[in-house]
Order: sequence, then C-alpha cells, then structure tokens
Amino acid sequence: MSLFRIRPQPPSQILLFQEQSVKVLRRPFQRRLRLSVRPCGQVQVTANRTLSEEKILQFLQENQNWLEKAQRQFLQLRERYPAKQFKEGESFLFLGRPRALRLVTSSQRQKVNFTWPSQRGPGAEEFWALAPESLLQLSCPQQRRAEFQPALLKFYQGQGRELLTQRVSHYSERMKLWPQALRFASQKTRWGSCSAKGQISLNWRLVAAPPDVLDYVVVHELAHLRHPNHSSAFWALVQEFVPDWRDYRHWLRQHHYEFDFLARRSELHSL
Repeated sequence: MSLFRIRPQPPSQILLFQEQSVKVLRRPFQRRLRLSVRPCGQVQVTANRTLSEEKILQFLQENQNWLEKAQRQFLQLRERYPAKQFKEGESFLFLGRPRALRLVTSSQRQKVNFTWPSQRGPGAEEFWALAPESLLQLSCPQQRRAEFQPALLKFYQGQGRELLTQRVSHYSERMKLWPQALRFASQKTRWGSCSAKGQISLNWRLVAAPPDVLDYVVVHELAHLRHPNHSSAFWALVQEFVPDWRDYRHWLRQHHYEFDFLARRSELHSL
C-alpha cells in the first residue's frame, strides 16, 4: 500500500476573450473569481466548477481595464528583457556589467562550451561560445536556444559557485563566522538562506549581479549564523560590513527580471 497520495490537478479549459486565449482553472471550493496575468502574458481566471462560461466572460469584461494595464506593463518588461538569441555581439549580464557574446568555431562535434578569452577571465568585456559550425549556423531561435542555453547555465553556475565560495571564505574570516556547509541553488526570487544547523545556501545566479550586491547577500546569510532573525542586532552586524546594504537590497527587488535569462523556464517568455 502506498504511503503517498498524489493530489489531482484541478481541471482547466481555454476561453477566447477579445481574441486572446484565457486559461480557466476550476477549483471545487473557489468562492470568488480570481484574475491574474503571468509575466509572459498568459491570462488566467480561477473559478469554481459550476460557474458558467458566460459569467466568466462577463467578469473579464468588467475587469478589462485592469487586464489591459497589466498586459502593457508585462509587455514593457518583455521588451526590456528580450529572450536571448545567442547571436554575435549579444549582451549578457555578468557581475553587473554587460558582456558581449563572441561566437567561435570549435572542432568539437555537436557540443557548445562557454568560456572567457584566454588569460583574461571574468574581467573581460566579452566571453566566448565555442561551437561547431553547424550549430553556429542555426537560424531557428528555438533550436539555437536548445543547443546554447544549457551550456550557458552550466557556465554561469560554475562561475557563480566559484565566486560565491571565495566571497564566503573572505567574509567568514572578517566576520569570524563560518557555515557548517555551503550549498548552491537557483530559485527565482530567493537569494540565500541559513538553516538552524548553520548551513548556508546561496543562489548561483547572483553572479549576474553587481559585486557589491553579491557581497551583501553573502554577509546577510553569514550574519544569520549569529542572529537567526532580523533583529536590530542582526542589521547592525550587516551594516558593519556592508554600510549601503539598503541600496543593494533595493537593487535586488527592482531588478528581479535581470536574471530571467538564467532561468531554466523563463517567466517573461513562452519559449
């Protein structure tokens, strides 16, 4: 007998409203209609299982102004952060600075590798994608992303783990606080955490952020080793090592979508 129960997914359907597809999610105990728009532009209505399609379309009509405003805002975000095409000269954020992509023909068969120019490292203004000519000549955006995106994530993850490990070591010595273990993750909105056992987890995608912002997150989590809360004593410790921490926290909140190109599944684009 299984010890686990699999919760069935609520049924859904697609309605057409103003020539746009709307996903309707049906929940048995949903009392009120709920309207939401995903950053990629997908509109969703949550309703109970018995509400008629006519009532749902009427609800959409009543909230059309809000819906159009939300869609315009997300459209502006998608235009500001377009999906990566992996073309020559395209810009990628690394340590808070745009780095130009250079495509370099490689003799390796059916494999893409990202690297820094020899002897220049993360200080370079460009980085290279080494790939066979057959992949460099791909014209279909979906095919290019399928070949290049996994290698890009692998490159950024490796760079992030290495740099974050160095910064944790640096600030551990300065703060006299050492984690029991250091782990890495890739959440969309959570940049770090510290467990009750003294284990710190950091988001390797921080390697795209400015160095001062990255350092703030490292100091924030190390400070939790002494203060497992957000008390005034905790913030005093953070400020001792990062006086402008408020600016860096604000940067992370305002630039969430800067990191979308490193997501395994984009929030902004239906790829």
